[in-house]
Amino acid sequence: MKSLNILLLTIAMLALSSCGEDISVDFQKDSDNTGKVILLPSRRMPMTSMTVDDQLLVHQKYVKSIVVNNLPEGPHRIHISSGFSEFAETMDAEIPVIIEKNKTKTKLFGVPPDNPGIYTYWGLFLVALFLGHP
Repeated sequence: MKSLNILLLTIAMLALSSCGEDISVDFQKDSDNTGKVILLPSRRMPMTSMTVDDQLLVHQKYVKSIVVNNLPEGPHRIHISSGFSEFAETMDAEIPVIIEKNKTKTKLFGVPPDNPGIYTYWGLFLVALFLGHP
């Protein structure tokens, strides 16, 4: 039974420690008169979706950064959201950016903290895991 507990704990730890991706996407194929923007959240974001000027570029990915290449010169609207239910509040950010030819812009944005109830849930799960089996 002890080995089963260790196996379940290992699986739970692996599930919780999944790594975010550095995602790179092209807004368009043509690279003439374009620039790029690097979006950096304050921490990794699960279930992230992103649009630029209402064009969906990222859908439900676990991200630690997003690079958007080949953005035409001029102003653009970037919308980032996360459907992660364990955040204390909804993640929904609108980020305006003005792109210049052959330049890179970096935009930082905050991510909501985790809901404190999630720690209670995982604590109860681990107590039940270790005390539930003889």
